[in-house]
Amino acid sequence: TTSTTTTTTTCGCNGFVTSSGCDCNSCTGGGGGSGSGDRRDRRSFIQPELCCCDGVTTTTTTTTTTTAGASSSFITPCNGNPVQVGPSFGAGNPSPVTVVVSGLPTSLSSIKIILHDTSTNRPDDLDLRLTAPDGTTVILTCDQGGNSDFDADLTFIEGLSPIPDNSMGSGPFGYASSQEECNSFNPAPASTASSFVGVNPNGDWKLYSYDDRNGQKTEFCDVELIIT
Repeated sequence: TTSTTTTTTTCGCNGFVTSSGCDCNSCTGGGGGSGSGDRRDRRSFIQPELCCCDGVTTTTTTTTTTTAGASSSFITPCNGNPVQVGPSFGAGNPSPVTVVVSGLPTSLSSIKIILHDTSTNRPDDLDLRLTAPDGTTVILTCDQGGNSDFDADLTFIEGLSPIPDNSMGSGPFGYASSQEECNSFNPAPASTASSFVGVNPNGDWKLYSYDDRNGQKTEFCDVELIIT
């Protein structure tokens, strides 16, 4: 929030600037128009310089409130070829999915991760981790969600409750309940964090997916990051 104070002077009576000062004997109307008392020969004042004889000073304070940190969206579309995770044990195809972020301030305040059009009937098999450009890695889900069906956008927002262990629900969800190493990922991350706040968001973000049990398949399409 910023405040700007502007002081203006409104003249009720303008005089003409002369070599001896401001001549107020024949005032014009405010703003320079000819008043009834103006008896000068105006032909000699084609563009006269005016001065204020009877001024009223007003002070105006303008307050402007701006919303800091507008959100920006970055998306990697699947172009009709969704990411497939399973049904066989192993990494998704493709994995990782890279989302390129650029042009943002160098400290992230918040991030929303959306896997559009996610479809699975055994969320417990799906393991996901997201790695920021600086290497910061957060596990989004690992062995969570049970065997419940899920057909919607899968959304993660920091600070919310994680996917439950035995049921899916509708979301959005927080990050995995435990940020300890999820054994599915190969290679495993050197370390994991619980937050992306403060990282520099500019660069390549990588979403890794893995199916840790044979038999069921998960698909999702566009991967979107909404960053503030």
